[in-house]
Amino acid sequence: MRRYHDQNKLRQAARVLGLSRTRDGDLRPMVHALKLFPSMNTAEENERLGAAVYAMRHWREYQNLCGRVRSNRESL
Repeated sequence: MRRYHDQNKLRQAARVLGLSRTRDGDLRPMVHALKLFPSMNTAEENERLGAAVYAMRHWREYQNLCGRVRSNRESL
């Protein structure tokens, strides 16, 4: 099954998370921690959680976008 991504959501995820993230090094533990007690999350943390989940589901596209932005071929 192929997953299609929304370019606007991908750009928003890059704005929220930044351009230098690793999937296993910091996103997975962050998602796990934010999902433990969702009722205690602030609005900013919920936005970060949504962006991280979306970026992990569309990891290749997220990395390609971050690479294009870092090399100044594209802007957020």
